Amino acid sequence: MTKHSAELEAKMSPEARARSDALHRKYVTEMPLNDSPPSKAYASVWDALSDSAAEAAILKVRSELMQQLATLIQERGWAGAEAVRHSGIDPSRADDLLRGRVSSFTLDALVNIAAELGQQVRVCLESR
Repeated sequence: MTKHSAELEAKMSPEARARSDALHRKYVTEMPLNDSPPSKAYASVWDALSDSAAEAAILKVRSELMQQLATLIQERGWAGAEAVRHSGIDPSRADDLLRGRVSSFTLDALVNIAAELGQQVRVCLESR
């Protein structure tokens, strides 16, 4: 496992980690030693969890933005109620954000939260 993939895995939500563990069991743990490895290799955990490259890209961007927002809230020393007040979201949504529940937020919602926190979101393209 590379350093980058280890960092991503450490930041995964419990739901994403459960899916990743299930894939690991399916393709590695349960694979007999004499069988060849699966024919498909994934570039990232998002590729493994998604049905398409577009879905994987959106999950990756949402995850990265959520991590940055959670870090910003923590760096400012805001407890749950204070984070709610500053971000304009309800308490259960703030909890989802701080716990990295990617499935709880659309990209639009995350951009709106960033704006409420006085942040500008930038997007850049990178070759695969």
